[in-house]
Amino acid sequence: MSRPPFNPHLSISSPFPREELPALFCWMDRIRDTAVGDEVPRDLNEFVEVYSRRMEFTDTHTWAVFKDGALGGHLESLPIGKMNPYDEFVIEEALQYIAQAAVVFKRDLWGLKNTVPALNLGLKSIFDTGTETVFFPSFADNRALIELFKAVGCSSLGRTLPRMRKGVPVPIELWAITATEWETRNGEFLREDFHPAEVVAV
Repeated sequence: MSRPPFNPHLSISSPFPREELPALFCWMDRIRDTAVGDEVPRDLNEFVEVYSRRMEFTDTHTWAVFKDGALGGHLESLPIGKMNPYDEFVIEEALQYIAQAAVVFKRDLWGLKNTVPALNLGLKSIFDTGTETVFFPSFADNRALIELFKAVGCSSLGRTLPRMRKGVPVPIELWAITATEWETRNGEFLREDFHPAEVVAV
């Protein structure tokens, strides 16, 4: 199978810089009416405090997406367990190989030519942590995000309990991909002589 779309102008690094959390807040605030749940703080200071606390969890992984050196996205992976990511996080051993992930891009980075290779780099990094299955929740009417999940090979798991958005419950669709599925789809991307400098850990 051919290598997935790749954009040499894109790179990711881990972790996401805490000093850039205000930028993440701005990206999310612009899409709050369509893609962000009511549980996400609306106050900048509270948002930075909450997301800083999330980043302190041992099993939380975050990445920053850059295009030509400019910050343009945020990726996050959280192992599944008894968790409330806005309060406490307790990992269960049986669920440590399953992760919930989320992705946010600034407006001018949207478009599959950017978001597909960026998310593929992120998925490779997530699976490199030992995670075996990644799932992404999305509001069922967020067609742009769902098209991105489809483009990297995710399959629908159906709908789950709704989340509040603008005070109204909105259905959530779950999309998932396993490490085996991703590796099969992206064989050339993982070949031994392909070492993407675009994946950077700091």
